[in-house]
Amino acid sequence: MALNVPFGDWRYINDRSVTFYTRRLEMLVRHLPELEPLLAAWKAASPEDRYPVLGDTVLRATLNAALGGMETGVKDLPLERYRAVFEGARRLLAEGRRESPTENGASRRLPLGEAAHHPWVWCDEREEDVWAQGFRELFDHEKSSSVLRTPDEATMGVLRGAVALLEDVLPRVTRSVLDHAYVVGVTDVVNRQAWDNPNRRFSYDSFTTFTIPGALFLSMGMLRNPYKAAESLLHESLHLKLHDIEHTHAILKRGYNAGRSPVIRSLWNRSHPDATNEWPACRSLAAMHVYLHLALYAERLAREPERIQAVHGPLNGYEPVPQRRRALERAHYLGGMLRRDCWEELGIGGQRMVDWMMGLLNELGAGALPQDGNAHLFLDLYEREAKEFNVLLASLRALPEAVAEERGQGLRQKVSEMLRGELGVAVRIAASVGDASASASLREQAERITSTRLSGLSDAELPGLFNSTRGTVASLLRAVSSEHFLGTREPETEKPLSELVRDMVVSSSTQLNDMSSARFQPLRAAPPS
Repeated sequence: MALNVPFGDWRYINDRSVTFYTRRLEMLVRHLPELEPLLAAWKAASPEDRYPVLGDTVLRATLNAALGGMETGVKDLPLERYRAVFEGARRLLAEGRRESPTENGASRRLPLGEAAHHPWVWCDEREEDVWAQGFRELFDHEKSSSVLRTPDEATMGVLRGAVALLEDVLPRVTRSVLDHAYVVGVTDVVNRQAWDNPNRRFSYDSFTTFTIPGALFLSMGMLRNPYKAAESLLHESLHLKLHDIEHTHAILKRGYNAGRSPVIRSLWNRSHPDATNEWPACRSLAAMHVYLHLALYAERLAREPERIQAVHGPLNGYEPVPQRRRALERAHYLGGMLRRDCWEELGIGGQRMVDWMMGLLNELGAGALPQDGNAHLFLDLYEREAKEFNVLLASLRALPEAVAEERGQGLRQKVSEMLRGELGVAVRIAASVGDASASASLREQAERITSTRLSGLSDAELPGLFNSTRGTVASLLRAVSSEHFLGTREPETEKPLSELVRDMVVSSSTQLNDMSSARFQPLRAAPPS
């Protein structure tokens, strides 16, 4: 996986990246001849001296912006700032200092390891030079809902532990992917007074983007468990690796436009009005790439859990076995859908990459996954929404007391109706597969769930009932065989059982969306003015 050419080997990909950026710099010199010394220093530098400069986020972004602006005739480009960036890069290359220009201005270095390929971590206490200005502007343009922060010693310990964990369980893969991750930004909520609140909510877990090359960002919420931190670090580094591959290979067709691409619905994500769970070909390919590697990560954790925990600490709720299954199912589903619906959106490189990944998935056991009409992918969403239910209750508690009480009672009535409906579907499925005992037990449970009973539950007790009920339903449905899901039809509707699961999950997800939206709506319509 890590040694494949062209999709895995970091040396090959780096060589192609050097060629790519050398050509871009040569093109820019035609517009700005005064950059000839930078080009000369670039070409004369050894690979070791050039590596930290080549990957510098601000240098890459400045080179892309300057060349794009020159080629398209953009007026009023900030040329003085561009020149300052390029001169700083030239000076470091000429001196052979093997430093990232942006890192050079930090008040202290925060490396994640001793090797050259280990990323460094953003330090917010630093010189406010063109490098800091450029990096902050790139970040603020993408994520104005959060801020960069300097991690404390405990957080650095989690990050370094995550790198050590990855190097232990996936040594070659980790060596390959970290070569494309040059800087890690740790982020937090805008309200700095809330930084000491362990229950503060984050608007995202982690992210990367084409517009901030070579950089990945992890929220503080991801940096409490080294196993989860390692997963996020691997996840985002894989995106950066794919970005570098896309620079030099025909991964997407010529003229590809994500806005016009057919979409693949990620069944394990909730539907939203803005269709965030409908992914174009580019995002589906990137997600397949990540899920393939996450499946291998989880498999290695599950292979030696006692040894790994003795070295890296307890899993603390991280569950490798179900994580492996979910990652395999999702990657295999995306690969099949890319072949079915988006094949013409991919270039020859992208098509070969999908074929390569499908072969690896089969080696990992994805070919033996149950063919159940995607019922298990819908159940992933069903179970995850149960875990997120307390967020909905927390948002109600933030409202004024009278508003929260009225909406809380309305919420309980809707939850009662929804859970009774879910249990009703489970009753029908149990009856369809001949499990009379389970059918009777579920029917009794449904009869006990009434809005009157739920109204007597506190906010602390309600999530427990919600989770236990959904846990009962999910356990029953996960025990149904793939043959039943596809081959057995429910007598009343004559639908395959997999369609009953799909309809139930989609309906409940829509209801939860509506409940979540309703908490922000006025209690009553305003009187006419």
